[in-house]
Amino acid sequence: MLNADCYRTDKPFMTDPVSTPSRWHQLIGLDELPLDPNTRVQLEVWLNTLKTVCGKKNLLRFPTPESYEAFDREGIELWKKVRQELASNYDVFYYSTRLAGLFKHPDAPMVKRIRLGAEYSCWATWYVDDVGCFDPVKLPISQETLERLNKWQDVFDDTLDHDYPPDSRFPSEEVAKIWSREGIRLWVQLQRELSAEYEVLKRIYHQEKTQLMKLDDWINAYREQYQQDDIDNSSQRLL
Repeated sequence: MLNADCYRTDKPFMTDPVSTPSRWHQLIGLDELPLDPNTRVQLEVWLNTLKTVCGKKNLLRFPTPESYEAFDREGIELWKKVRQELASNYDVFYYSTRLAGLFKHPDAPMVKRIRLGAEYSCWATWYVDDVGCFDPVKLPISQETLERLNKWQDVFDDTLDHDYPPDSRFPSEEVAKIWSREGIRLWVQLQRELSAEYEVLKRIYHQEKTQLMKLDDWINAYREQYQQDDIDNSSQRLL
């Protein structure tokens, strides 16, 4: 994935975190890929432009919205070149920080990747290709699903032991199971409401490691570990 930001001016390519089970994905430099010399030079010029607009805290500071858009357009054209040159060995995506979305193919619509997950005092929805959580009110989802997301997060926040956080837990095993099942239902419901423009991921702990998974991959891999009722009735709340 070509994902140019201020943290990756030296190694702008990275392995897809969804395809890579490890929490940390591998960064790849230009000299590590079999690119045409002219394409390599064009990428280096493009990345030098990026370096000039990296401001404090590594935030992009383009002088005008138009210049940012032009930079993105050039990046997409370079991505198309790279895709052609590496087609025999690589499937190259392009991530746009400006658009907060992932392009998987030049002819396909941009896919925005988000993650469903609960952490204390945060929103339940997170960026995958950027940093931090965000208010789910920004998503084109129903009011019912929005309220369920907030309730799911509130129930988790209520488990926090402020005096001694390591003792934080649900009041009972039954409550924990219901909360977990509601999380699966929300995962399914979010993907259904957001359709093909979004890819909703979730961290799944299995075999002593955490994996960031797509819904379909999780359903296929762990058929025996979920209740089909939660898939079929995702629109019905449990909390």
